[in-house]
Amino acid sequence: MMAATKPRPAKPRSAKSGAAARPAGLTRLIIAIQACRRQVAGLEEDAVWRPWLAEVTGGANSLRAMGGRDLGKVLDALHKAGAPRTNGGAHRSRYVNDEQVRMMRGLWIELHEAGRVTNPSEEALGAFIRRQTKQDMGALSAADAARVIEALKAMLKRPAPGARRGG
Repeated sequence: MMAATKPRPAKPRSAKSGAAARPAGLTRLIIAIQACRRQVAGLEEDAVWRPWLAEVTGGANSLRAMGGRDLGKVLDALHKAGAPRTNGGAHRSRYVNDEQVRMMRGLWIELHEAGRVTNPSEEALGAFIRRQTKQDMGALSAADAARVIEALKAMLKRPAPGARRGG
């Protein structure tokens, strides 16, 4: 006797018929290939592109039908054909200048330790930056970051709350 199996729920249908869910890494690889394809003269036309794919991979002429190994071969062949290599944002900092961001964080923590800021979190620092510049920390220009740093330094120089002035 066979054990009773639980019925599987129906798969949600995608907008494209027959489109299977692809791992995110393969989707990013396909996007990179398409970007490189636009930078190689002669591969814009489908009539040239598909036979070129079949030649590179040994048969497959559709990116969606390929696995990771074949997609890697295609990307390498595109680079050999003249598409420039980029890091694809893998090592690009989210922030304008890491040194300036470290300085802002350090000053923010100093302000907290001095009792001038109640919340030492990065979210609180981000809110302060948005009030100062109307921008997110990741969108700051070097000049705006310098203005924020100067504002934080000025806050540190002010007398502590409750301290007596003069003598």
